[in-house]
Amino acid sequence: MARTARPILLPSLLIAGSCALALAQEAAVPPGRVIEKIRCHVDLAESYALYLPSNYTPAKKWPVIYAFDPMAQGRVPIDKYQEVAERYGYILVASNNSRNGPLLIGIGAAQAIWQDTHVRFPLAPQRAYATGFSGGARVACALGRIAAGEVVGVIGMGSGFPLGAGQGPSADLPFIFYGTVGIRDFNYPEMMQLDRALTGLNIVHRVEIFDGGHDWAPPPVFAEAIEWMELRAMKTGGREKDETRVTEWFNRRLAKARELEAAGSLAEAFQQFQWLDADFEGLHDVAEVKAEISQFEGTKALKQALKRESRRQERIQTMVDAANGALNQAIGPWRQQGGSPSQIREALESLGFADRLKLARERPDKDEGIAAERFVRGVLVHAYEEATEALARKDYATARLDLMIAAECAPESAQIHYMLARVYALNQANKNALAELRTAIEKGFSDRGELENNPDFVALRQTPEFAKLLRQIEQP
Repeated sequence: MARTARPILLPSLLIAGSCALALAQEAAVPPGRVIEKIRCHVDLAESYALYLPSNYTPAKKWPVIYAFDPMAQGRVPIDKYQEVAERYGYILVASNNSRNGPLLIGIGAAQAIWQDTHVRFPLAPQRAYATGFSGGARVACALGRIAAGEVVGVIGMGSGFPLGAGQGPSADLPFIFYGTVGIRDFNYPEMMQLDRALTGLNIVHRVEIFDGGHDWAPPPVFAEAIEWMELRAMKTGGREKDETRVTEWFNRRLAKARELEAAGSLAEAFQQFQWLDADFEGLHDVAEVKAEISQFEGTKALKQALKRESRRQERIQTMVDAANGALNQAIGPWRQQGGSPSQIREALESLGFADRLKLARERPDKDEGIAAERFVRGVLVHAYEEATEALARKDYATARLDLMIAAECAPESAQIHYMLARVYALNQANKNALAELRTAIEKGFSDRGELENNPDFVALRQTPEFAKLLRQIEQP
């Protein structure tokens, strides 16, 4: 049954009346420890991972960060960012249900954890933030609109706003936005376009580029995003000014800008000086920053640096577009007519995925390596999502094709080979199903219970080959 979006109820009598007693009877959640799963009383099918700072006490109100992983793995952002949450005194909450796919599923998960945490913990008003990676970033932006006035900032990683009419940024956006994107991320063009759109709308925002691909931002980048949110809260009166931290952050970022300048990275240095001016004016003396900006602005060297970077990104995107065109040409006929696994595999091998993966691994800082990773990872994510949706609607031909594409992009992924085995089994191609299961186990699949109980393999369970595969999991 499709989930219908419901409005978020800020600490309401409805929730308090139905859940407060049950929550009060539960054992207290221990601070300073990662809790993998807390069920939402408003909807027991929904749960979240949690980290409370070690100095947590219910006697004060706390800022909170809601996180959304594209694979419904709440533990991932909790493990990655618990030290940052500890350092700055935030409660960190991450849905175990929100995942890439229909946005309403993510919205339902966001509403459930919002309602549960607002009854369970003393949360500071107008100090809620949302973050997410990939499709999780789109859920975070959706939560920012639904909880307008309470979610004051969104940190979108590797992706931006929900797609579709009326879902993108607008002049009345109720939150500020901090985007992060890896230089090798296939969504890099989307994030640069979003940066320009937010600038045109005069929305307070940042888009930070880090050395990486399509992934959660490294903890130091996330820490910078939190610091930026803290600075903005100080500027608007959302929290008291902390002179010590303001000075520490200003000096660190000024040193970073000067290092970039000394290294000849003029475009990046100029950007950092501009951000310093915007972020710290009114909180710290920015006279020397303004002097640097005046010295840079309009110079021939800066114009040349900006032009070089623009041309570089155009070259990279041209390579990505050409590779996508070749993929569509090679696979297009099989989408229309179908094809045997061997025919499809031959078409995919002609595109040289192995060579592109090698290029991305061995030349990560060169244009061709960046283009290779953006292409391969983009194809992987798109194919995996398409396969998941096709499997749900029992379109096994489409699911098989997309999973074969995904397997070329990530040949070491046990999960992709396991999903391929399911598709073959559902299509009664038992020989291929067993071959893919064998490969999945070789690549590290070890969930014996999943394999024994998945109804997709009911026709294989009585075969000696299936029993042998189960023994392989039993005896590593």
